Amino acid sequence: MFTEESDCSWSIAFSPDGKHLVSAHEKEKAQVWDIENGEPIAELSSNRPRDVTKYKGDDRQIQRILKSLEKGSEDKRTPTKAIAFSPNGDLIAGNVGGQIWLWDTTTYEIRMVICLPQGCGRAEALTFSPCGRYLVSGASWLDRLGIDKVSIRLWDVAIGENIATFWSHPTDIQSLAFSPDGTLLASGSYDGTILLWDMKPYFPHIDTH
Repeated sequence: MFTEESDCSWSIAFSPDGKHLVSAHEKEKAQVWDIENGEPIAELSSNRPRDVTKYKGDDRQIQRILKSLEKGSEDKRTPTKAIAFSPNGDLIAGNVGGQIWLWDTTTYEIRMVICLPQGCGRAEALTFSPCGRYLVSGASWLDRLGIDKVSIRLWDVAIGENIATFWSHPTDIQSLAFSPDGTLLASGSYDGTILLWDMKPYFPHIDTH
């Protein structure tokens, strides 16, 4: 047993080589474990970086965070929920405080923080494309906004840019998965529906012949 039973585990994921496991918890920071000996080898920081170049995404959210850092606001011990390894094992993605964080698995330091657009619910589900170039996030539903659909967003991992957004599910996106060839994305919602999305128009590198 890797962890004590006193802390809820939100999400877990194996590294592609099967040597490591990353776990996201209700009360603690996400941890990376050595499978062979069951020992923790790293704790993924959830302290907001002060390097402004690490922030991508919504400009208004970025400015709000930077102003908070300038005022010396203390970092809260924000738990990580959804968690995912990239296919080549060089990145871990997680939802921290409503933003998408990317950690480098060589140093376990923060590589990027993607700030979601205003009014977008936190990323309840995350998955990398099989090629590793893209990350997909599924949002939670925000009833205070009065919207009848929630978003699924496709991100370019290298630059942190939202290159496509899909709207259909009326409630929280609970799970996401790619087909092995990357041509289809499946999304599962809290209301029990599962949708399939054709990803070929967004992945020009995919050979469908």
